[in-house]
This record gives sequence, C-alpha cells and structure tokens, in this order.
Amino acid sequence: MKTTRFHTMQIALAVLTLIAASLACQMPTPVPPPTATQDSDPSPTNTPIPPTSEEVGEEANLVITNVTLDNTTPSAGGWVTVDVTIENQGGAVATGYELVLIPHYGWGPPNPAGHEVLPDLDPGAIHTATFTPGVLYSDAGTFTLRVLVTDDWYASGNPDSTGTAGDYQDFLITVTEPVTLEANLVITNVTLNTTTPTAGGWVTVDVTIENQGGAAAAGYDMGLIPHYGWGPPNPAGYETLPDLAPGAIHTATFTPGVLYSDAGTFTLRVLVTDDWYGAGNPDSTGTAGDYHDILITVSEPIALEPNLVIINVMLDTIAPPIDGWVVVDVDIENRGGAVAAGYELVLIPHYGWGPPNPAGYEVLPDLAPGAIYTKLFSPGVLYSTAGTFTLRLLVTDDWYASGNPDSTGTAGDFMDFSITVGG
Repeated sequence: MKTTRFHTMQIALAVLTLIAASLACQMPTPVPPPTATQDSDPSPTNTPIPPTSEEVGEEANLVITNVTLDNTTPSAGGWVTVDVTIENQGGAVATGYELVLIPHYGWGPPNPAGHEVLPDLDPGAIHTATFTPGVLYSDAGTFTLRVLVTDDWYASGNPDSTGTAGDYQDFLITVTEPVTLEANLVITNVTLNTTTPTAGGWVTVDVTIENQGGAAAAGYDMGLIPHYGWGPPNPAGYETLPDLAPGAIHTATFTPGVLYSDAGTFTLRVLVTDDWYGAGNPDSTGTAGDYHDILITVSEPIALEPNLVIINVMLDTIAPPIDGWVVVDVDIENRGGAVAAGYELVLIPHYGWGPPNPAGYEVLPDLAPGAIYTKLFSPGVLYSTAGTFTLRLLVTDDWYASGNPDSTGTAGDFMDFSITVGG
C-alpha cells in the first residue's frame, strides 16, 4: 500500500517537470531597451482598429422630424401640399427606404397618393421631400393622412409597418363641401328727399347697391313699388342694372321719383331681383337680390292762401286840434303762401260812431308771398269835431261787396288807434 502511493507521487512530479520545461521553451528571448542613439519613439502607441457596426450591433434609425401641410381643411376637389423632413438618427447607413403618403389611412385600400424612393442616408444625414400639388381629396369627409417611412412597402404594402427602422406620422384632414361662388347683391343705402309728402307730391329716391358675393351679378333689375302690399305691384320706377363684378357698387337716382296722388300710409319697396319679368312677384329677390322697405305717410294737400298782415303803422299825431290832420304811414306784408289779389286798404276815422265813411282808400297791388307794400296817406285823415275817436286801418277784399268795417275778407287784417281831437 505504501509502495503504491510512492510510485504515484513520483509520476506526478515527473509530469510537472515536463510542463515547466515546455513553457520555458516557448518564452521569447528578452530584447534590450533601445539606447539614446537609436532612431525610435521612446513612447510607442498602438492604434486600435474600430469594430464594424455589425460587430457592435449598430443600425439605421430614420425619424420624421417635421411635416408641413399647406392646409388641413381643403374643400372637396382640393389639394394638400406636403413637405417632409427625415433624419437618420441611427449609427448605420439607411438604404432601401421609401416615403409613402396614404391619404385615407384606416379607410379603404391604402393606395398611396405620393411615393418617393429615399436616397441612402448616412448617420446624421437629413433629407427633405416636397409633394406638390400634393394629395388630392375628391370627397368631403374626415380622413387620416399617414406619412410613412419604410423599407418593406413593395414587399408587404402594409400601412402599419415601418419596416426595419422607419417611422410614421398621422394628420387629421377635414374635407368640406366645395363653396359655390355666387353673386350677392345688397342694398347698402337708400336716401329719400322726404317720407311725408303731401298728396300729389313726389319722393325722390337714391339707391346704392353692392355685389358682396364672389361671382359677377348679371341680369338683375331694380324696381320701386310705391304701394307694396296694397293693390297691384305696379312699379313707379325701374332700371336694368349693369353687370356687377364682386365688390362693385352701383348707384341709381330716380327723380322726380315716385308720385303719391292720394293721402294715406304706404310702404315703398325698393326691390332688386333677376326674375321680375319672369314672376312679377314683389316678394321675390330672385337668385341673389335684396329689398328695402320704407314707410311713406302722405298727407292731405295744404291749400296755399294769402295772408295780409299790417306789420307797422306810424301816425304823426294821435291828438290833433279841431280841423287838424293825422298823417298815416302803413306797411303791409303777405305772409301767406299764395298771391294776394283784389285787396284794399281803408281808413275809417270814426270806427263805431256813425257811418263808416272812409277818410282814405287805396286799392292794393297784387302781393306775392313775402312781399311788403308801404302806403303813405298825407295830409291824411281830417278831424273837424272835438272828441275821442277810433281810427281803424282795414285791409279787406270785400269792401265794395259789404262795406263792413268789421270784415277783413278772405285774408285781410285791421289795426285800431285812439285819436283825441281838440284836447
């Protein structure tokens, strides 16, 4: 037993000796350090060779960094211009990628409305793509526009796949019904010279019209209906309007205008329409017309008459001696609205006492409205008897017919003065 252990230990020692000798043979021979005279770098460096992207697992990473749309609310039949900026934020070159615009993502087949094969993009490279006129939206509705970057579009056609290292962005597009441009004629102003004429009087009308629509207005007429809602709508004024471009203004003047023959209250309708000849309907503004109503109050005519007024009387004395004279100076004005014709001026020296015998008399000339007439009586009125009397100055148009000292006739006047004789 002891002999066996001894032999085993000898064998192990021999194996260890052989291994040590083998390692010693493989060690390199030491090289002495270079001396100062040798042409060499005292501190040599080793430049490492960088590993490849495949060795460290680096990949491309395409990111959509910006999308600009010129419009997200086009009308049906309108376009959306799209500008897309893409950056490779990965560590490897991106090759074989495409940019796809899917106008109705999630609704129907994902048919692209725009497509571009991207160039190879190095790490950090930026690429911008512009699609113009862009994406056409033919129908009204709400849709999702998907901007997709992928490298498997041809292989899968899957709008949800960004491939190996792509990206996507979605935008809500609201497509409205197309706006039809039409004319829109608006009565912006109506000016009347009066709204209260007398029967038999005229109302002058000025009308301003503007086309506030987006298309030219052609074939329109303007009519004035003097008694809207009462009797036949016979126009009292009519004009065929010229063609009016959007924003154009037209002014029409009707003079002497609308004649109102009878007293009463009426509605004057100013009507703009393109179907007057077709319908003759005072309530129809046609395709794109307008109307404006004004209340007109017609009064009974005022009869114009003269109105003679004694506006001033000057007497040289009111206390003459017996057999003395009183000089009289009279001013008369026609304050009425018609000519005063056939009037007389009478001086009655003893009004209210005895017969009204005149002491002075003058047939007045015809006096127009506003005219003033002056008459001087000199030496004037003779007073032969002592006493106190009333001197009446009378303007009348019926002296010869009545001889009445109290009557001023149609439109005359009178004025009294107290005269004391021989006082």
